[in-house]
Amino acid sequence: MSSTTHAKARSAGTGALAVMTLMMVGYIGAIAFTTVWLRHRISVAANASRALEVQMAEVQRKIDGVNADIARAESPAQLLAQNNALGLGLVRPGEQQIVRTADDVERRLATKRFNQLLSRNPTPHPPTAGP
Repeated sequence: MSSTTHAKARSAGTGALAVMTLMMVGYIGAIAFTTVWLRHRISVAANASRALEVQMAEVQRKIDGVNADIARAESPAQLLAQNNALGLGLVRPGEQQIVRTADDVERRLATKRFNQLLSRNPTPHPPTAGP
């Protein structure tokens, strides 16, 4: 081979090596950029999750406060005080007005409701007695 042909072949090999090196640097740079971007997205998601947990804790505190207010308002002493303050004249029910059942009331009512839903001719609700 002549020296010019040899030089051209060496030049072509050097050019290909330079292109491969640049491609490799670009590829590694893209991987590094993607890694940084993914870490940033993970951080953003973690911060949003913490903010939601704080918000849920605040809502739970409010719910607990409302439940405490309801429990206070439904206490027998508070109900009697409201009855006297408003002059309603309500009295506790007598023993003859109370119906006691031995079975589980929730289960009995659920069974009754499901039977009504599954039957072809559901029984209408019984009329309520007037005052």
